[in-house]
Amino acid sequence: MYLCKMMLPQLPEPLATMMQMGMLAGRLTELLRVRFVPGDPTYHGPISKGIEQIGLYLNGGETLKARLEAIRLMALVSDLEVIERERPDIFELLRIKLVNPQSTNYFGTRCEVAVAQWLISRVPDIPFSYDLPGHSDFSFAHTGIECTSAVLGTRSTTLPGNKIRRRIRAKKSEPYCQPSIALVLDVTGLQQTHYEGEEGIIGVDQAQPHVLSAMKEASFGSVVIISMVADPATEVIRRVHARFDSDNATPQLIELLDQVYHKGPEMVYEGLWGLNKP
Repeated sequence: MYLCKMMLPQLPEPLATMMQMGMLAGRLTELLRVRFVPGDPTYHGPISKGIEQIGLYLNGGETLKARLEAIRLMALVSDLEVIERERPDIFELLRIKLVNPQSTNYFGTRCEVAVAQWLISRVPDIPFSYDLPGHSDFSFAHTGIECTSAVLGTRSTTLPGNKIRRRIRAKKSEPYCQPSIALVLDVTGLQQTHYEGEEGIIGVDQAQPHVLSAMKEASFGSVVIISMVADPATEVIRRVHARFDSDNATPQLIELLDQVYHKGPEMVYEGLWGLNKP
């Protein structure tokens, strides 16, 4: 577990958050080669919208929401810095996906960023490929990891548990849906109202029955649920996961996963990010 903070002098909270947002946007500009200035030709895509949302929260006096959204982007920066340093080939492919203005799958790409960072950090000596045609997103010699995400729109009437089952089942006819492959499913998009206290959201700890139901139809060797969870009381974001192995999972897959994701249905906290409070 690690803690990443942006340190600033003692300032009123809204002003401090605004300055932290500026620092964050500057680092994202360096990493992604995108200028977060309205009207600039590169000002498009989901990350630009995220930064806009922070500004809207601040203008509306919703400082807590602004800070939590900034922390989410800080976690993205932290992951991207690791990938850029260790695997610039993968970084460039992910960078292009993240800044694509036509992209409608930000959470899916964000899942790939998280998995890439985790593989680089946990199994640095095991070679793997990324985004090979016809293969899972991450390919090893005898196994692999596929990424996907589950997202609910603000007006969706789909229950979160049903969404989880659908996302897993949607992969069952793919050639890489087999016992040697793990599916990593990011459910952060099902918790987008987590800190607003609204009902209908689902957490990693509540996903088990839905995952096990879908695994009866899909042949993945394992399904790993991951999420970025906001804690408004402490103003931090935690990354959590839960791993569900199939009885048919190959030994090679289990050996890999044991080095990357702890086994079990319980929530496991793996990362921590926060902004310093003024």
